Amino acid sequence: MNTSNYEVARRILTQLDATKMGEQIYEEILNVTFDAVEQLESKKDTVKALNCLGLNANQRLIAHLIFLQRNNDLHDLLYDNIQQLVGSCNLNTLVPKYWERIGTFLPTSLEILHNSSAVCIHNVSGGFGYLSECSQTSLMCTFDNGYKYRSAFRFERLLGNRFIFQSIFWQNYIKLETSGFNGNSTVPPAFIKNIYGSATPSVWQAVFVGNNVALVDPSMRQYLCGGNQSMWSNAEQYVYSRRAEDFQLYKHECLWLVEDCSDMI
Repeated sequence: MNTSNYEVARRILTQLDATKMGEQIYEEILNVTFDAVEQLESKKDTVKALNCLGLNANQRLIAHLIFLQRNNDLHDLLYDNIQQLVGSCNLNTLVPKYWERIGTFLPTSLEILHNSSAVCIHNVSGGFGYLSECSQTSLMCTFDNGYKYRSAFRFERLLGNRFIFQSIFWQNYIKLETSGFNGNSTVPPAFIKNIYGSATPSVWQAVFVGNNVALVDPSMRQYLCGGNQSMWSNAEQYVYSRRAEDFQLYKHECLWLVEDCSDMI
């Protein structure tokens, strides 16, 4: 594609701040730009250039949605791009009309985290159940469906798909303990049982993979994982963290399905 055709448009759009000018004006500028681009390029080539527009993921998402509104026949072509942007942008600042448009693109876990008041977090590696505080220690474990009643969390939404989770049953937060790696080392080990129920919270970055979610610390170094029976002790099905570089190898342990448990508040 000859991207030089977009040089002026990109230069202008990357300097525009939709939050300052207002969404309506930003939309009008996008539509004028697309009117001009349609005279120069095919629709498919224009799709390839959409990620060049805007200052951030939110503005790129708006550009995709406006272009889709003009070209409903490109839904399948735009689907993956829009879903990725939905997972990376700040949904808290989106105006309602955009929420209506992204409904079909929201991964299940992301939709629930933004529309419910409490969630249950279920490991996808098998029948190893719901995340909750262990019965005998302050570590976190997984439990079968019979213990779902104590596996609901209220949560606080922060910017950039970050969350704080507090157990409704135990009243403790999901805490990642990062002190004491290999003595005084700050480098996380390959895996460690360092996920606790605590009076002080940890912030968790949500990374959406299909309809599931991975929960990782804000430094993107440790993933919350579960389901590996070698980590268990007697009746306690401990969860644990794995380092980020091993995520792909152990992804089946480190993905979670979020369920709406608002009725448990």
